[in-house]
Amino acid sequence: METQPRITGCQSTNHSECYGELWSCERCGKSVCYAEGTDNDPDVCDDCWVQIHYPAYAGEQPRRPTRQTAPAMQRVITQLLEQHGIDVNEADAFLWLALPGQAERLIIERIDERYLSVALAHPDGASYFTLAPDVFFATDATGWTPVYGDGVETGSDLTPFAEAWAARILAEGWLTQAEKLPEPPWQAAQDALWASVLGAEPKDSATGAGTEELCDDVPF
Repeated sequence: METQPRITGCQSTNHSECYGELWSCERCGKSVCYAEGTDNDPDVCDDCWVQIHYPAYAGEQPRRPTRQTAPAMQRVITQLLEQHGIDVNEADAFLWLALPGQAERLIIERIDERYLSVALAHPDGASYFTLAPDVFFATDATGWTPVYGDGVETGSDLTPFAEAWAARILAEGWLTQAEKLPEPPWQAAQDALWASVLGAEPKDSATGAGTEELCDDVPF
């Protein structure tokens, strides 16, 4: 079975490598990939399967911590977008900000109807940028839950980091001093760029190029 790196949004605590696509457990609503599920009860995740078929064993297991939302980051980023006339739920919501006198850029990007990313871009001196940190949030009616972080040294719990970062965004003046920049030229290829993070490998409709090929031409 071909596996792939952890799919962003997979909430399983039972495996480290994913395959297939995400699906929702009909019992608990948790999003997991095809690494979970059984033939005799295919609509529930592995944890729920154990609770249904072996309740005594399930009762002996320690409860796994659930992912926590990041309300401070949700408020700050939503306010930033609204200040610049952008609806956070827009399919193509994108904001690229700069602070006067600073080289870093704050990037807020709606990936799809569920995921949104917040990243700090650092120039490398050759008109390219390195994203660190780059945090993906699952956004729904329950709030924003950080599900993946790149350039973040916090272990598995991203929520404290996201909330602390929200406080830094406020303290550094991104809400009061930041200037909106024009969308960069690579914005047109964003769907292909994020596909590898979300577990797919689409082809560019015009060139047939895969994600890795497109990334070679993107300034970060």
